[in-house]
Amino acid sequence: MIVFNERFEFERDRNAWQLHEWVEGFNKKENKPTRSKYTTYHPSIELVLKSIVDKSCSESTSLKEIKELLSSLNDTIDKVGQRYQSFLDLVSEEK
Repeated sequence: MIVFNERFEFERDRNAWQLHEWVEGFNKKENKPTRSKYTTYHPSIELVLKSIVDKSCSESTSLKEIKELLSSLNDTIDKVGQRYQSFLDLVSEEK
């Protein structure tokens, strides 16, 4: 599981990429806040990241917020790349 921020996390299963979006809400019946998880499925990691950007930018109120989002996204991409490279290194050592 790759955690992007408090709102988004994503992972790969056998068939697709799963993007989990956490949404804050309020339960009027129990008079308390709630947190719900919505999952969407994507054929590639590129579409997962595009979905994160689309959803986040649509709620941004300034270019500064968008710049911070893109910077955070870039950091996440770097971390994913490092994990993948570590995996490749481990596999090549076993050969």
